[in-house]
Formats: sequence, structure tokens, C-alpha cells
Amino acid sequence: MISTGYEITIQGFVQGQGVRPALARLAGEQRWGGSVCNLLQGVLLKLHEAAIDHRELETLIRNSHVALEFASISIRACPPAASEGFQILDSETCGVLCVSVPRDVAICRDCLRESHDPSNRRYHFGLISCARCGPRFSSVGSMPFDRARTTLRNFPLCSACQSEYDSPYDRRSHAQTIGCPNCGPRMWATDRSGVQQAEGDAACRLAANVLQHGGIVALRGIGGYQLLVDATNDDAVAELRRRKRRAAKPFAVMCRTLSEAELLAIIDDATRHALASPANPIVIVPRRFERKLAVGIHPQLAEIGLLLPTTAVHDRLLELTGRPLVCTSGNAEGSPLAVDVSDSAEQLSGIADLWLHHDRPIARPVDDSVIRPMAGHMVTLRCARGL
Repeated sequence: MISTGYEITIQGFVQGQGVRPALARLAGEQRWGGSVCNLLQGVLLKLHEAAIDHRELETLIRNSHVALEFASISIRACPPAASEGFQILDSETCGVLCVSVPRDVAICRDCLRESHDPSNRRYHFGLISCARCGPRFSSVGSMPFDRARTTLRNFPLCSACQSEYDSPYDRRSHAQTIGCPNCGPRMWATDRSGVQQAEGDAACRLAANVLQHGGIVALRGIGGYQLLVDATNDDAVAELRRRKRRAAKPFAVMCRTLSEAELLAIIDDATRHALASPANPIVIVPRRFERKLAVGIHPQLAEIGLLLPTTAVHDRLLELTGRPLVCTSGNAEGSPLAVDVSDSAEQLSGIADLWLHHDRPIARPVDDSVIRPMAGHMVTLRCARGL
């Protein structure tokens, strides 16, 4: 077959997911020269010379990354050019924005495993992420999706993170929102007076202690503050309702694992898939009444909203407390979601007993999505984080 050059434009949810490194790895395996970069229209892949037809090329591209399975791929042949290796280039910012803004993604299994590993440098790092998970929509200021255009732009990468970022074979290759305990972002806890009480994992341990003793914790999550309380403590849930001025609307409950969720509710395969999906929504399911939960979580209802941990911080708090937690929006009923550290003390004054902050700025507030099974389909009741 005669070699030719190709320009391939890929559109869809193709930024913020590790597509460029995946294409770079494919090029290395196939010994193609060329480049890949983000555009306002999607991703542009240029191959200087390849002895392959359109159909086979498209198949290889789609199989290189799960995000490309249903992407729009346009392939144009062009004259071959001299090959000088393959590069991931800086993004181009000309033209009209056509690419989909990436969605926030719940922590992946690999990052969760690393956060549990005492030998890993991100052990108990609550803001761990990679190219497959972490903040996206809530952190991006403008497109294309590059670190310089996210709220992580003021957190320079340390040498270890930079090495991961630069390697096309690393899971964090060109992952725009990565960090570590050395380069940040950081977490800390403050009391009602705004005085710092602990930082890092010590702050999580302090927050867990407050939860175990019936207190209310305001946690700054991916898209804003959330209010957490022990879901098995009747008095704690009743106090949250009183302080939040939320008379009867149900609370969502966060479980650490699917196995724990199955102890609280009747979960079929479709629900199980939804709970474990990267979108990490609240899923409304039939309640199991033989398991003890506070009566004030969902008064007089036979259903309950469940979700799994969104971040390593959520997972750590669930691990330390050893019980499911109510996880609800960080605001008084009828008030806007608390988002910024500087405003959270005033907005949540009289509600929270402890604040668990991080210093990664949030570009736009986003609450948890809510879905439910209905007539054999998952129906979205609130389209927000992850969706």
C-alpha cells in the first residue's frame, strides 16, 4: 500500500480524558510520525506518513481510547511529509468552540488504590486525580482544556508530577488537574471561629471524629460545599434538618462501596452500573427497612437516594467513620450553594461544626446529579455534576 499523510479531526467528549496521550501511544506502536493537539473544535491528529486505508485507520483510532468509541472522526488524506517523530503539541485557540466541555469525573479505581497505599506518594492525598478522573467542568475557565486555563494554573507541578505529565505512557500524561502533597492543592480544617485545627489527613481524622460524635461537617467538594452527618444517628440528622431549615425533603446517603449500598437498598444491575459510573450520581432506589438508618433521612418514603464516594476525601471519611454518611448541599434551604472558602464560614454559620476546606478554586458551582430507574430506563431528575 502506498503511504500517505492524514489529518484527522475528532469531535465529542474528547478533551480532559487522556485522548492525546492515547493517540501518542498508538502512534508509537504503529511507528507513525506526526502530532496531536487540542482545538476549540476537538482534537487534531496529523500523521506525516502512514501505509493504511481510511477504514483501518478509523478502527485503530476508535480502539485506542474508550472516549473515541462514539466520537465523530473526520479523516482527510494529504501529501506525505518527512517524519520527525510524534509530538503532543500546545493547544490551538483559533476558531469557534465546537468541542464538548469535559465533565467532572468521580475518583477512578487506580487513584483510589494509590490513596490507600502507604508506599505511594499520594497516600491519603484527598485531591488525587489522573487523566481518567477528577475535576473538569467545575475547574475549567475556558477551552481548550489545558492546565493554564483551569483553576489549577497557579499550582506549578513538582518534578515528580511533571515527569508523570510528560510521559505518554503514564496514567497522568497530560492530565491537567493533577497534584500531590508537594505541589498541592492542600486541605485543612477550621472550627466555628475560623481557626485552623488540622491539615492534610489529620484534618480528615478530625472531621471523622466530629461525625462520629454527632456533629455536622461542611466539606468543600468538587463543585462546592456539602454538609455531612452520620446517617445512622437520629439526633444528628434531626439537628441537620433544624439548622439547614429543611423540613421534609429527603437527604442522600453516601456509602463507601456497592456492597454497603446493597445492605441499604434493593439494587439491580442497571442501578449498580449507575452507582459505579464515572458520573457518580445520586440514584434513587427502593429502601431495605431491616437496616438501621436515621428516620429523618427520608421521612415516610419507601425509597432512598444513594451515591458512592466522589473523591478520595469522601472515601477516607467513610473509612474513618465506618458508617454511611448523609451528603447534602452546603447551604441553608433556599440559599445558594456555598462555594468559596472566604464565604463559607458566613454562609454555613449556625449549620456546621467543622469546615473541611481545600484551596483549589472552583470555576463554577455544581451540585450532585440525581437519577432514578423508571420504565426500564434511567431518568435524570437533576442534571448536574458528571452529567
